Amino acid sequence: MTLLVIVLCFAGLLGGVFATKDSIVIYMGIRAFRGIMIGLLGLGGVGIGGYLVSSAVSVSRMQDQLEDKQREQLAIEEMHKRQTARLSVEGKLDNATLRRMLIQKAQDDWGLLTGSIESCTTQMEMMDDYQERLSKLLAANGADTLHDTEDVLDQAEQGMCRNVRKVINYMEVANSSLATDRDMVQTKLDQCNAQNKEILKQTQEFVFALTEYLNRQGDTNADTSMLEIYKKTIMEAIEGNEEK
Repeated sequence: MTLLVIVLCFAGLLGGVFATKDSIVIYMGIRAFRGIMIGLLGLGGVGIGGYLVSSAVSVSRMQDQLEDKQREQLAIEEMHKRQTARLSVEGKLDNATLRRMLIQKAQDDWGLLTGSIESCTTQMEMMDDYQERLSKLLAANGADTLHDTEDVLDQAEQGMCRNVRKVINYMEVANSSLATDRDMVQTKLDQCNAQNKEILKQTQEFVFALTEYLNRQGDTNADTSMLEIYKKTIMEAIEGNEEK
């Protein structure tokens, strides 16, 4: 009920009371008439006041809903900004974010390539696993002087991330409904998976070589020459991929 309707109803009641004022006074007395008028005025005040309070609450709820939608929109925009930043040619690429973007691509447009996409995300998860295992290995052996080896795996991970970024960029511009575009993206995925498989292979060998080195601590044969060789091999694998 709108305020205008409330006012009109109230005015109608007052008009009716005033129209029968003489009869009310004659049969009920002036005191009764005043009581009726006071009651009507009180009822009108309550009605108008209730409407105003209800309107204020409704406006407040609408304002809250609007602010919630604005916050949601800002959160979505911020998420897109962060995703865009993860694909920047500058700065460090985020493994987890790229995996999520690949999975989203498979769900949105590239479902026919799900198998190759899953292979790609699995490889990136394996790199996460190697990094975690290396960190635990160093901590368990108190090998603080070998923490630079974690940088080697970070560089290997970034090499894999750059390969994945290339695929995502091709997905952005390709049309998933065209067979030629799907074939092109499939080729890029195959290339990415092959390159990242090689990086993972070198990473695994490096981690085992580091394990062997730690196991030989205290022996006369313990030296870092093999570690340096594996470091160089990993870097060469990454650089080789960058040139393709």
